[in-house]
Amino acid sequence: MSDLENPSGATAAPSVLPWTGERYVPELGGQIALEHLHRYAFACGLAVGQDVLDIACGEGYGSALLAASARRVVGVDIAADAVQHAAARYGRPNLRFLTGSCHQIPVDAASIDLVVSFETIEHVDRHDAMLGEIKRVLRPGGRLLISSPEKSQYSDAVNQSNPFHVKELYNDEFRALLGAHFRHVAVGGQRIVFGSAILMDDPGGPVRGYHWDGVTQTGGAGMHQPRYLIALASDLPLPLVGGGVFEQPINDSDIIQGWARALFDRDQQIANLTARLAERDGTSTS
Repeated sequence: MSDLENPSGATAAPSVLPWTGERYVPELGGQIALEHLHRYAFACGLAVGQDVLDIACGEGYGSALLAASARRVVGVDIAADAVQHAAARYGRPNLRFLTGSCHQIPVDAASIDLVVSFETIEHVDRHDAMLGEIKRVLRPGGRLLISSPEKSQYSDAVNQSNPFHVKELYNDEFRALLGAHFRHVAVGGQRIVFGSAILMDDPGGPVRGYHWDGVTQTGGAGMHQPRYLIALASDLPLPLVGGGVFEQPINDSDIIQGWARALFDRDQQIANLTARLAERDGTSTS
């Protein structure tokens, strides 16, 4: 099957996909928007002039972002409704959407320069089969950019279990898995932080993470206790890639929005109680 074929037929699709609790849609804000948009912003720098596969592309917003700098982008998702929606919403000459899985990608062998796989691997348990299929579609020396929740921080530390996840990986498991399929692997971390950023104009300088627990300051290369792992892998030596900051106005953050809702609810309760007291006492609150 040609990877330029669009089996959706470009039929009508809703303008907004419903929020399922797992698949990100761009109408959401807050922490989940920061996490997803930052990953794709990072990927766009690697996609310039490349033939790109976005596996498990979901709603399609990320494939559309990649298509702004890539030569060609193919978005693949197992959900036919998501593929239909993406094809209708994000039509552009160098972007196509196909229905398929990470174990059976509807793309020709050795046809892709960069595979982007964000928050996909934890939804399946046949990890070696998934990576083998990714290797099939990559050209010799092609690259994989992949992210995964880090189990010790995402699940264990907060004693939670995501019902959509089949098999999460710890840091060492993630690194070992990629190392078994690619000669060169570079791993980084991601999580939402509140803090201060110092970024030098010279991109060749190291980026360090610092943590203060109220008594002791610690610091080192990379992210302290990442919630997500993100890795670049290839059989050829990798370019030097650095980290970055994806900014959001503080008033748009989940915690501020939560406080605002709590204050609004409190004010409504006070107003209702005041009105009831006034009605009981026969007085007016005006």
